[in-house]
Amino acid sequence: MNPEQNNNTEEKPPEPESFVGRAWLLLPLYLVCYVPGLVCNIVWLRRAVKLRRVKRRSPKGLGSLVIMLIVLGIASPLLVILTCLAIGEIAREFGMHRVHLVHRDLRMYADAIEAYYLDHGVYPAHTFDRRKSAGSESAEEFTREYGQIPTFRTRGDTELATLTTPTAYLIELHWDHSLTSDFRYHSFAYWTDGGGWIVWSPGRDGRYAITDPSEVYSSDEPQPSDALLHRTYDPTNGSISPGDIWRIRD
Repeated sequence: MNPEQNNNTEEKPPEPESFVGRAWLLLPLYLVCYVPGLVCNIVWLRRAVKLRRVKRRSPKGLGSLVIMLIVLGIASPLLVILTCLAIGEIAREFGMHRVHLVHRDLRMYADAIEAYYLDHGVYPAHTFDRRKSAGSESAEEFTREYGQIPTFRTRGDTELATLTTPTAYLIELHWDHSLTSDFRYHSFAYWTDGGGWIVWSPGRDGRYAITDPSEVYSSDEPQPSDALLHRTYDPTNGSISPGDIWRIRD
């Protein structure tokens, strides 16, 4: 028999094991559970590389396994981590923006209170009744949530002058940006002992640290007191940390 005919009749070597199907299977594995998908990707990739060394031919799907490892196994988690960090930074900046708004409004209140004092010789009185400004239902919910927190009185409380009427020291009582949306119509906390005043906000944690202002503020004592400083919001302790944002009579 002709040797060439013998060569033609010899069987071709079998194709190396294919990894195409397993490469496609990695996609749902990564999406459903990242760790099993990563483990399978690494195991199958190592097997494919080993077969290439033995057979001296690249098995089908080897390139797909490499792409899956790079894109889904490495790049995607990094992208998720960077996205989470970006979202956290955006949330922190948004929270600090609300803190800046609170400081801005407190300065406006301070100017209005002092202007009221120049005209009337007394500071505007405080009230524990929030029904006139926020409605009865909201006021009751506020009291259940925070307790009796004093605030600015409105014209509905009394016929006496207020910060908004008849002279508009403020066009309106600004709502406190630190409170949740359920209490967005509630203004800042305010209290006066006749000789001075304190106006405050619960800060980033949304909880009042100052519940009884007479314990932390007195116009007859040097201010700010240690008790007041102890209840002060400090962003260096974390963007969301206990403590109130306040302003007192200078």
